[in-house]
Amino acid sequence: MILNTAFLLRKETESEFDRRVKRLDHNFCGEVCFKLIGPLPLYSFRCVEIKWADAQQVREALALLSLKEGGNLADLRRAYYQKAQSLHPDKAGYLLNSSSEFEKVVEAYKFLKMYYSHYRSFPPEERILLMEVRTNDSN
Repeated sequence: MILNTAFLLRKETESEFDRRVKRLDHNFCGEVCFKLIGPLPLYSFRCVEIKWADAQQVREALALLSLKEGGNLADLRRAYYQKAQSLHPDKAGYLLNSSSEFEKVVEAYKFLKMYYSHYRSFPPEERILLMEVRTNDSN
């Protein structure tokens, strides 16, 4: 088995999905077998997010949070909370761009958190693969 996966489809798209899977099965002429099983009752889904990043994005996110290369998750969390407190719209609402700056900090934190979950140091290569798996209750 190469892959076992589930798709959540709207009722009106089921027949089109079935047709395309059957076409895939036909196109691979027995080299790979595609089977449809279902519909099945709902169960706990996982969301897998895979994206490419580059070292420059890591540098920019680190700079935005005033972090140095070689930090860890604890350093990241500490820097994020300090920066977020100072820029949060409830506290810094009088500043013109505080909400957009706050959003940039949140995005940098999410990106670096995903990065630190895979890599412990600054990337030696320019292109980096990041992956995050979330359950349906942690989206």
